[in-house]
Amino acid sequence: MDFKLIKPILKKPILWLGSGIFAIIIAILVTVFSISISKSEKIVWASQLILNFLLLFLITLLLNLSKTSVSIFLDVYTEKNLETNEIKVEVKKSRYCHIFICLFTIIFFFIELTSGSQIKNVSWAEYAKSNWWVFFIVYIFNIAHFYFLFSFNQYLLNNSDVFKNSYIEWYENTKKEISDKKNKTID
Repeated sequence: MDFKLIKPILKKPILWLGSGIFAIIIAILVTVFSISISKSEKIVWASQLILNFLLLFLITLLLNLSKTSVSIFLDVYTEKNLETNEIKVEVKKSRYCHIFICLFTIIFFFIELTSGSQIKNVSWAEYAKSNWWVFFIVYIFNIAHFYFLFSFNQYLLNNSDVFKNSYIEWYENTKKEISDKKNKTID
C-alpha cells in the first residue's frame, strides 16, 4: 500500500496538536513569568517545561511521518461479509501503543527531573523531592497527549474513504498474488 496516500491524513494531527502545544508553551511562559519567584527559578521552570513540550512535538512528528511507526502503532483489521463479499476495514491502536506511551512518558519525566537538578547543581533526589508534583502533572499531560494522538490517527484513518478503498485494493491484490504463487508451486 502506498504510504503517500495516508501521509496527508496524518499531517492533520501534527498541525492541530502542534498548534495546541504552541498555545500551551505561551500559556506556560506567561504563567511562569508572572509567578512571584526568583528570576533564576523562572528561567529553570520555563526552560524545563519548554524542553518537555518541544520533545513531545518532535516525537509526535516522528510518529506521524514515519511509515514504520504508523505500521507498528496502528493495526488494520479486515472483515469480509460472506453474503455480499463486502470487505470492511477498521483501524485500531496496537498493543505496542500502550508500551510506547508508558516508556516515553517515563523517559520524559526523568529527563525533566535530571535537567532541573543539573541546572541547579543539586542532587537528583533533592530536586525530585521538592518539585515532583509539577513533573507529575506534566507526566499526566504527556500520557493524555500520546493517547489523544493515537486515537486521533485512528479516527482519521477510520473515516477516510481514500484510505479504506486503497487498502481494500491492496488487500485483494496481495491475496490474489499469494494464491497465484501457491498455485504455481503446486503445479
